[in-house]
Formats: sequence, C-alpha cells, structure tokens
Amino acid sequence: MPVFFNSLGNYFLETSAYDSAAIYYHKAIELCDLIGREKSLGTLFSNLGKVYMMLEEFENARKYLNMSIEYDKKYPDKVNMARTYNKLGGLVNKENDFRKALRYYERADSLFREMDDARGIHNVHLNFGDVYRQQGKYGPAIHHYNKALGYYQEQGLAEGNVAAWHGKAEIYFKQKKYGRALILYDSCLRLATEYGDLNRRRDILGSISKTYYSIGNLRKAYEFQSRFYDLKDSIFDLEKSEKIADLLLKYEKEKDQLHIATQQKEILAKDLRISKRTYQRNIFLFSGLGIIALIMFLFIFFRYKARKDKIIARQKIRQLEEEKKLLAARFLVEGQEEERKRIAKELHDGLGVLLSVAKMQFSAIKDTSPKNKPLIEKATRFLEQASGDVRKISHNMMPGLLTKLGLYEALEDLFEKLSDTEDIQALCEINGAKERLPENKEIMLYRIIQEMANNTLKHAEATKVELHMDVLPERLDIRFSDNGKGFEVEEEGEQKSMGLQSIWSRVKFLNGTISIESSPGKGIVYTMQIPV
Repeated sequence: MPVFFNSLGNYFLETSAYDSAAIYYHKAIELCDLIGREKSLGTLFSNLGKVYMMLEEFENARKYLNMSIEYDKKYPDKVNMARTYNKLGGLVNKENDFRKALRYYERADSLFREMDDARGIHNVHLNFGDVYRQQGKYGPAIHHYNKALGYYQEQGLAEGNVAAWHGKAEIYFKQKKYGRALILYDSCLRLATEYGDLNRRRDILGSISKTYYSIGNLRKAYEFQSRFYDLKDSIFDLEKSEKIADLLLKYEKEKDQLHIATQQKEILAKDLRISKRTYQRNIFLFSGLGIIALIMFLFIFFRYKARKDKIIARQKIRQLEEEKKLLAARFLVEGQEEERKRIAKELHDGLGVLLSVAKMQFSAIKDTSPKNKPLIEKATRFLEQASGDVRKISHNMMPGLLTKLGLYEALEDLFEKLSDTEDIQALCEINGAKERLPENKEIMLYRIIQEMANNTLKHAEATKVELHMDVLPERLDIRFSDNGKGFEVEEEGEQKSMGLQSIWSRVKFLNGTISIESSPGKGIVYTMQIPV
C-alpha cells in the first residue's frame, strides 16, 4: 500500500498537482510508520521535500530533505542520498546561498562517481554551471555546461540539451555576445517545441525578445515578446483547466464519501436531513466561491490585458524615438564627413598649391641673390615641411585612395604606412570579393578601424597589430587585435573614453555588433559584424 500511495504522489508531482502529491506522500509515510517499514522513509521524505520546494515552502522542504539524508545514512541508500543532496543544492540555490549550493552538489557528485552513475554526474555538471552563471563566473559555468552537453547529446536527452544550451545562451547575453546567444536560443526553442516543454519555451521566447531588444532590433523583440505572452496565456489556461479537473476529482471523491456515509446512516432520519442541509449549504457556498473566483479571474485577465496593451504602446513610442535619434545621427555623421571632404579638398587644392608655388618662387630667386641664399634655402625647407604637413592633414581627413579605389585598398595602404612609419609590425588580411560598398559605409568603416589603430599607437605600447576581414555576401566579419598592454574593459567603458565612444557609436550607426576582449598585459581584440 505505501508503494501505491508513493506512485500516486509521483504521478501528481510529474503533472504539477503538488497539493495532491503532498497528500499521497504523507499517507505513504503514515503507513510506513504504522507497519514499521522505516527503510522506505528516506525516498518518501526526499520526494515530499521536492514537493514543498516546488510550492516554495522552503523551510518544510529543508526539514524533509534533511530527514531523508538521516534515513539514507541509517539504512544505506547512496542513490537516494545523492539525489537528495542534489535537491538540497537546488533549494539553497533558490535562496541565493551559492557557497552552500556548491557544497551540496559536490557531495552529490562524489556519491554519483562512487556508483559510476553517468547521468547523475552530468546532471551535477549542469547544476554547477547554473550556480557559477548566477555568480557571474562565466568561464567555469561554460566548462560545466559543455561537460553536461557532451553526455546529453551522446544519450539523446533533449531536456538536458535544452537546459545546458539555455544556460550558455544566458552567459553569452550577459557578455553581450548577442549573435552566439541567438543561435543557442534558436536551438533551445526548436528542441523544447519538439518535446513539448511549454514552460521552457515560454522562458526562451522571453530571452530571445530581450536579446533582440538589446541589439536594437525592436521589430524582432516585439514579435518574440508577443509569442511569449501568447504562450504564457495558453499555459495559464492549461493550468487553470488542470486545477478545475483536480477540483472536480476531489468533488467527486467527497460526493462518493458522502453517499457512503448516507447509506450507513439510513436508519437515522434526523441525521440524514442534517446531512442534506449541510450538503445544500456546501453547494451554495461552493457556488458562491466559484462566482467570486470567476469575477476575480475576469478582473485579473482584463487588468493584465490592459497592462499588455500599455506595454505595446510604450514600445511603439520608444521605437519611434529610437528611429528619430538614428536619423538625426545619420544626418550629423554624413554632414561631418562632407565637411571633412570639403576641408581636405581646399587644403590640397588651395593651400597646398599656394605653398608649392611659393617654393618654386624661392627656388627661382635663390641663384639671383647669393647673399640671401642661406635664408632662402631655410625658408624653402620650411615651405617643404609645411607642404608635407598640409598633404598629411588632407590625407588624414579624407584619404584619396578611399574615395578613388575604395575601402579595402585604403585599409591596406593605412597598414603599410603603419609598418613604414612606426616601430610596429602591421598585418592586414582581407578575404573575399572586394566590391565597392556605398560611400558613406566605406568612410564610416575606415574611420572605425583608423580610430582603433590610433588607440593602439597612442596608448597600447604594442609591437604588433593585425586586421583580419572576411567579406561575406551579407556581412563583414572584422577582427582587429594588438599585443599591447591592454586594459579592463568594464572600467574603460565606465570612464566613457572618446575613442571607444566613437567606435561604439559608428558601429551602432551601421546596425552592426561589436565585442571587446582585453585585460591588463594581454592586448586587445575587437570583433565586429557589419551587415552589407
């Protein structure tokens, strides 16, 4: 009989009917106490602890899980003890006590390894990954997720794959590696849809919406947020239906019990009348409660709908504001580049020509005035220097190669000059079809890479700088790196240096993405993806 009640408890636990599960686990425990079967109590207490954990009654959960450990030690059951330590780890993790969670998971891991339980070991790896991710220790977290993934993929365990991928995607989102995060979220969504995990699908849709919002793609963010709310509503309806079915089941049981009681007391007419009156009163009471519950449900539903409509309206307003800011930024940047071109042209065609003419005049009078020849030669050298400075300023403001031959030739020329004029080894590698891009986009990309190179020359004390660019049909993949002294990215970002701000704003202007990896003594790596 305890086995039967335990099976019923397991069924209701799997179907999320936690109240019913708790009732049958308690009945199984009472029967075990009655017939003296203490050996089974460890498993029952562990199951009951999980029920209270799902109900978020953490003190009761802790009490029964610890009781389970005591019985597992008294009647050695390493399998159940390992699972219970896993549950205790999950409990304290919910309470954000990460250090204690790690201790419990380490105990579970040790027991699973003693029993050579591969699935248990890799489930613990998944739990380790969750704890380290919540602590912001992303390196160890990804290590444990990859360990778990290797096993889940080998065994074809879809639920485990989704959990590990979802954890890794959350880390990439925190690191602002939005492209990688979206790839993993997409895999999670597909797999969760295949095995029918509605709650996991809902969470993934919310994460995808949040990621698109972070990269500025408001249309996609709105699309996935709408799918998130639709699924959330359907889950709510499903849970409501299950609760109604559970109430009907309880009602039928109570009605059967009342019928049995009525048959037993048929000979007592007075008790029968009292029972009938009580039954009628209960019917009215339950009807009244049902009406109240229906009114509350309708109130919550319409309030939730109004809130949802308000959020959508607010998002549309925010999207319009962002589009207006982007348009203003576009006009500003285009105006700046046009002004640069105008000034560069005037320097080259105006002042540069005048300086060249003046130099020719001095050269012409040098031989006719031997007495002033030293002064004339000195003035000529100054004119040569001024003319060279004008050419250099004009080239920096708008390189002639950029406008004549395009971005790729201009970048190769920039890196050749870095190698020729600076004590630095510069490498530029561009792969793919070198077709011209729109002029504004070429200028903007040149400015971004020029700013990175300037930052390296001014601050990095580097001896080597590299640019790798892959020209793909739909985007440019760009990687710029140096071996300089590096810096803490978060601290530099908080100080909002002009160089980094210029790079970030121009990449955003091009609807691209950028990530920066650096630390003191280890140089810097910029990774960009720019749509073409």
